[in-house]
Amino acid sequence: MTRALNQEALDGGLEIADASVEAVTTFMIFGGAYYAKAVEAAYDPMPWALRGEVGKKVRMAMNKALDRDKINEAIFDGQGSRQWVASLHPAFPAGYNPEWEEKWDELYGYDPKRAKELLAEAGFPNGFEVREKLFPLSGVPEQPDFMEAAAGYWEAIGLQPKLEEVEFSRWREAYRGLETQCCVYPFRGPAAPMATRVHFYYSAERFFRATVTDSIEEKKTKALGTTDKVLANSLWQEVADELYYGVHTMPLFTLPVQAIYDPEIIAEYIFLGPPGGSYNNLENIKGVRK
Repeated sequence: MTRALNQEALDGGLEIADASVEAVTTFMIFGGAYYAKAVEAAYDPMPWALRGEVGKKVRMAMNKALDRDKINEAIFDGQGSRQWVASLHPAFPAGYNPEWEEKWDELYGYDPKRAKELLAEAGFPNGFEVREKLFPLSGVPEQPDFMEAAAGYWEAIGLQPKLEEVEFSRWREAYRGLETQCCVYPFRGPAAPMATRVHFYYSAERFFRATVTDSIEEKKTKALGTTDKVLANSLWQEVADELYYGVHTMPLFTLPVQAIYDPEIIAEYIFLGPPGGSYNNLENIKGVRK
């Protein structure tokens, strides 16, 4: 159930169990960011994936068109906390850099007027078509809702959004097959250490490949191959900085996990956390005895 319906659920006699920590991240991905040599055969960019300053200005425009505060209030019931780089949780090393604060407004902050200017500077004064893939995932059923909201914001700066509902299994085939060039799309993941997030989302050899560059590949390989924790954290921070300052992602929020249940049926449900937003340990559910 979407978080915007929480009050309706409570009014209907259901109850909500909240996690004690923010355990899920949600974000949008620029498709086709295949910059590394290992995947360059698939590089066939839409404007947001163009190399250099042109692509960066387009990505900035699409980020700065988004009113994240309104999206948070209207769709997530105000429960979201700021995420700085897609998939990275600020509580983990390299998930946050204090120096990012001073650049947030310039790179990502809501400013539709500046967003229009950036599109013009990038050579797209009349915008371009943005195909959006819509699908829900467990843990963040709001994904289609915030994609529709993004469409409205992008249309306001002159882009031409096209919403396309798709079965997630079909889209999974696309990102596994290096075929996301066409579109932007939503995703979510667990709050987890930087090493796991980069290896999963930003590695050429893995199947997701949200943004893949040779420099990320080099630093990731060194970080995974060292036992020096200080060196590893330094390398992970360099990766996070590249993603942040290059505006390679569309970060949204970190969110608490919720379970909405009927107290007349469920007496107890103890679970160890939602890997990837999925609910597990269902064998621990205890029903109400009558």
